[in-house]
Amino acid sequence: MDPAAVYFTLFVASAILLGFVMLVLWLRLALETRLIVLGIAVGVAGVWYGSLTGTVTTRTQNRPDVALQITGDAAHGFMKLAAFLVLGGIAAALLGPARVTETPTEGARNVP
Repeated sequence: MDPAAVYFTLFVASAILLGFVMLVLWLRLALETRLIVLGIAVGVAGVWYGSLTGTVTTRTQNRPDVALQITGDAAHGFMKLAAFLVLGGIAAALLGPARVTETPTEGARNVP
């Protein structure tokens, strides 16, 4: 794969991730929902970065082989962050304050 294509794919994946993060933060969602959705999005980005790891070799007429090494360190970090966000969302949902719904107040009754 051409190094320019790899970098372009990384750029597009990063731009999509940042746009999605901004959208989720802009929406008025509960904290638990935001954490879980952001964890899933970061996990998907980690999978994309992980699929682009390896060595890319290019050959040109004037230069010898040039190897570009893309490691999976970014993907590993993204997957750790994704697990942390999802588990944080689950913990916030389970350990958060109980949501009490207000019951409608009854009008005065005529009790004999």
